[in-house]
Amino acid sequence: MDVDLDELTGLLRFQAFQRVCADRRLFNQPHGVVLVVFVDADNLKLINDSLGHTVGDGLIVEIGASLSECLPDRAVLCRKGGDEFVAAVLCDSTNHAQRVTDNLLHALRKTCSVAGHEILLSCSIGVSIEPSNTTDLSRQSNHADIAMYWAKKCGKNQLKVYDEGACSELVMMHALSMQFSEALESGELSIAFQPIYSMGVRNYDIMGAEALIRWQHSRYGDVPAEKILQLASKSGRVADLGRFVVRKACLAATRWPASKFVCVNFSAADFLRIDFADSIGEILDEVGLPAHRLNIEITESEVLELNEVVQNNVNLLRERGVRVGVDDFGTGYSSMGNIDGFPADFVKIDRSLISGCDHRVSSRIFIKAIKSVADKIGFDLVAEGIETIEELAIIRGAGISAAQGYYFCKPIAPSDTHVLMHRAETGGLALLRPIA
Repeated sequence: MDVDLDELTGLLRFQAFQRVCADRRLFNQPHGVVLVVFVDADNLKLINDSLGHTVGDGLIVEIGASLSECLPDRAVLCRKGGDEFVAAVLCDSTNHAQRVTDNLLHALRKTCSVAGHEILLSCSIGVSIEPSNTTDLSRQSNHADIAMYWAKKCGKNQLKVYDEGACSELVMMHALSMQFSEALESGELSIAFQPIYSMGVRNYDIMGAEALIRWQHSRYGDVPAEKILQLASKSGRVADLGRFVVRKACLAATRWPASKFVCVNFSAADFLRIDFADSIGEILDEVGLPAHRLNIEITESEVLELNEVVQNNVNLLRERGVRVGVDDFGTGYSSMGNIDGFPADFVKIDRSLISGCDHRVSSRIFIKAIKSVADKIGFDLVAEGIETIEELAIIRGAGISAAQGYYFCKPIAPSDTHVLMHRAETGGLALLRPIA
């Protein structure tokens, strides 16, 4: 058996591909351009799940054969792994490289027969074309990979040529994905807190605070939380990120007054882990925070994932004393129907309903309806994202007595949160507007 060759397709493995490219001196040539192609099968998982892995393997073989037939003889081609292929070829000119990519796109848009099944090929193709004397394989492979993800983002089954301007966000995400695991392990990630207020007749009191993930990157600045979650998902570190946040949040909360709670948001992927509730319990025991001081949120759109595993985790958490709630309520597919079947202790009304509610009759009607349902079912309500006194007036007028948002306090550092919590506990000023 040739260790340089992939057993399934007979193509080069990626390490051998790199070595052959170096031996043939594709790069650093005084003339010509190098074309690097990254191909990813769009529908392999669906085929494996529906028709079986034998058919999926046959599809991989078919893609490899199609690439071998349409690429020039001097091209170097490999199966990088799974459903990914990489090719490199030294072309005479950019026009020559363009003709090669045209042939490639045509070859991968066809119906093929695999194990008795007629299957329409669908591949996302990323291409990088650069002068041979100004590039190298590592650089161009990364660019072709980014272009491939651009093709997927634009709807799949198409070819995209790398363009630095158009791919700027993908370039950033690619760079961050390479650094995410190290950032998580080294403590480069951090958390901030946004206080949650109860609203009395004459004053505001801090009930607790929501933990928010933060990454202050040396090159890209403040990385948004949603992008951090995407990076965790892509790298398979969602569970690790969740444990990091809840441990940091609970540890900080042990230094707050005993009447204050901490809120942490988790995804459906976390709740689908069989050991999720147990892992939360272990962290609570480890840091010494009473379970009733931890609130766990799941976004409303993910409540649709409710099944036996999710239900069991929710029940175990609530039996322990942890409060479980629904975040971003009002953004899902059928909000009232979702909440009726989920055992929520509290619900957070999404910012999209709160923003400008003083100008939109429909928002005010919906907010009052949510309040009515909450009273009948028996869960608490928190209004998220309040930024103006007019929005606050609508919320209070609807009878909602808990809220968070920039009107009260922007997200702040753990040290500032500690000070604010104790100041509020002793009757001091509970509102804070930190310096940006």
